[in-house]
Amino acid sequence: QMRNNEINQEELAQKLFMSQRTLRRKIVDLTGETLNNYIMKIRIDYARQQLKRHPEFTINEVAMCCGFTDQAYFSRIFKQSVGVTPNQYRRNI
Repeated sequence: QMRNNEINQEELAQKLFMSQRTLRRKIVDLTGETLNNYIMKIRIDYARQQLKRHPEFTINEVAMCCGFTDQAYFSRIFKQSVGVTPNQYRRNI
C-alpha cells in the first residue's frame, strides 16, 4: 500500500490480526515511535531507495510512488528526516 497516501490503520490492524490499539502499542514498544511516524519513516526510506534505483524518475514521481500527493510536502518531510532535499540526496548518491 505504499502508493496509498492514506493508510487505513484499522485495515492494517485487521490484516495483522490484531486490534488498532494493540498495533499502535506494539509499534511504540518495538520502535519507540507512533504508528504514523513509523509509517512516515518507512515511506522516506522507500523514497531514498527509489531515488537511488531510478535516477530517471522526477522528484514528483518518487513522491507519488511513496504515497505523497504534494511534492512540496514530500520535499519538506524528506529534508526533515534525511537532512537534505531529495534533489541534493540524488546528487550525493
